[in-house]
This record gives sequence, C-alpha cells and structure tokens, in this order.
Amino acid sequence: MITLLTGTDNFLLMYQKRALESAFLASKPDGEISLFDFSDDPHPRQLRRALEASEEDLFALPKLIFLRQPSLLAEDIQDALLENILSRQTVSWVLIEPGTLKKTDSYTKKLVSLIGLDKIICDTPNEAERSKILERLLSENPNVRFEAPARQLFLMRVGGDTAKLYSEFEKLFLYKQDGSITSEDVEVMLEPTLEDTGFQALDALARGN
Repeated sequence: MITLLTGTDNFLLMYQKRALESAFLASKPDGEISLFDFSDDPHPRQLRRALEASEEDLFALPKLIFLRQPSLLAEDIQDALLENILSRQTVSWVLIEPGTLKKTDSYTKKLVSLIGLDKIICDTPNEAERSKILERLLSENPNVRFEAPARQLFLMRVGGDTAKLYSEFEKLFLYKQDGSITSEDVEVMLEPTLEDTGFQALDALARGN
C-alpha cells in the first residue's frame, strides 16, 4: 500500500495520520509503525534508516512507515526512495507532504505515477465540508444533537479553523453529553468571533443603543 497524504490543513493531516495508524493496528495488532521526518533531516542517512526499517525477512512483522516531506531530498535520492518503495510492496508506506504539491514538479509527476497510489487530500474545508465533519462527529456521538440555530451558530463561531471545530465540539460534548445542544449552550461554551462582535455592534447601532 502506498498512500500520499497531502494538503494545506495541518490539523487534518495529523488527524488522517492517526486514523491510518489506528486502522493499521486494528488489522495488524502486532504491526510496527515508524516515522522518518525529512523536514528535520533531509540527509541520505535518514533515507538509509527508513530503508533499513522496511527490510523484509521471513519473520518480519507487518510495517507501516510514514515519510514526512521526502520532497526535500535531492532528486537522485528521491528516485532511489521511490524505487525502493515500489520494490517493498509488503510494507505500507505513507508519504506526508504538507501544502500544495506543484503539478509541474518532477517529484510530483513521479509520485502520482506510482502504481496503486492512494491520495488523501487534506485541504482547509469549505462551509459544506465543515458541515459534513460535524455530521460525522454527531454520528459518532448519537446521544447528542444540535438544534438548527445552534448548529449554524457553532459553525459560524469555529469558522475555517478545523482544529477549533474538533476541540470545541469535544468541549460541547463534555458539557452536554446527552440531549439537544442549544444556541445558549454554544454561547456559553464558545467565545464570539470578531465577526460576531461586529454583527452585534451593527445590531446595537440599528436599535439606537
């Protein structure tokens, strides 16, 4: 298995990384997980360590290896890495590339041409995608539900911050573990955004306050 985990939302990247780890260990409880971060050490020795960790033998345990930002390696080293990834197919590989890969970059072209490559894109979600994330969180916690106005207020207050969406949902869930979450609950638990404050000031002006 070869997976490319990329995108502009760092929180979602780490969330997906944990999800891949959990799925791997659920299917292979005796498996080994390793991480090699080339953003800290873009040196050939780091690649050697990764390849040593991926060595296969008769009694080897299942392996999941994360490689963070191999795009920082020299081109000849990138080629050697991709060649070894293709040759060690019993190992599960995940290449983590934060940000947006340039389609015209030679590394990107080689990467996306890999046979069997799965891509997970973790860009900052738009409003509809944030709503879907909230739906999934609610499905995982069926004892809690949002009243419609509360849902709208919650999504407005967390804005485009994915990490805040997850953390504030967790706070609300701990605050109200059963029943309906109301707008009043959201008001109590979430600080108003600058946008909220601006709307409140305009309302006050309109009322002559």
